[in-house]
Amino acid sequence: MKVLRLIFNQKSYFSNLISSDMIIGGFLYYLAIEDKIRFEKYLRDFKNYQPPFLVSGVLPHDYLPFLGGNFVEIFDDISNKDQLKKLKKINYLKKVIVLNLKNNLNYQVVLANNADLIKDSKIQVNIKDRRINDGENLPYEIDIYHFKEKEKLINQSDIYLKVFNKEEESFIIDFLKKIFTFYGLGKKANVGFNQLKLSDIDEIDFPDVGDYFINLSAFIPKKDEKNQFSVLSTEIVAKRPKHGKYFGGDKPFKRQIFYLKEGSLFKLINKKEENDFFGEILTSNLSLTIPSTIGVYYCFPFYFNL
Repeated sequence: MKVLRLIFNQKSYFSNLISSDMIIGGFLYYLAIEDKIRFEKYLRDFKNYQPPFLVSGVLPHDYLPFLGGNFVEIFDDISNKDQLKKLKKINYLKKVIVLNLKNNLNYQVVLANNADLIKDSKIQVNIKDRRINDGENLPYEIDIYHFKEKEKLINQSDIYLKVFNKEEESFIIDFLKKIFTFYGLGKKANVGFNQLKLSDIDEIDFPDVGDYFINLSAFIPKKDEKNQFSVLSTEIVAKRPKHGKYFGGDKPFKRQIFYLKEGSLFKLINKKEENDFFGEILTSNLSLTIPSTIGVYYCFPFYFNL
């Protein structure tokens, strides 16, 4: 399976983790503003389980999401509690290690090839609060985040992209680029956070099939998929998404949702069937203000064997 990897230079700190549902939501949100006809087609395709594209969340360069809890299922015996604690802290694993995980099931190798999103010191942002302080600048503290491996900062990020309609590939790439460089995504994007600049694109061969897979994107399984795979290890993410500033009105928040965190571990039951994606679309009563609001929680699978 041919997959595009969009490599970005990080131009500012992260104020929050940018997940796949945020990227697709932002894509559709700004597309509705710029190109209503194209937006309606993309929205219809996503709703009909014919996604124009799949996308991962923002990942540290050369890493894939891989939850440390997966190793409890993978390693035959972890008797050392300190080792288990260290493994469970892992959120990202080197791509080359995951690609050949069968030959890299070694505790030391795994610990030497992982990264994480680190919460760091706070910085000050000057804001004006005219109601309280008569228009004078006030200091405002915010948590900042960055990817880190060992003691080294990772200043590049990857987004994996699978486009099903090749005629739309150039447009999708250009619009994703515009979202990160012009519009911005996530908290505090309007004051310079979460800024990414596209530096390169390469094409990567992902395995088409395998006994196991991890999800590169936020994932809510469909009810009828229980016979296709089993969930071996996961973490549940609770989120209450927001509308953007144009459509939120006086009720900016959507209803709370729960999804399987990126990097969870699954085992295929039906190995003969090739699956480009799994997952669900949330449409029913997701928004209190906009009935047509959707949440895209398709699984972008990465297959491998053990």
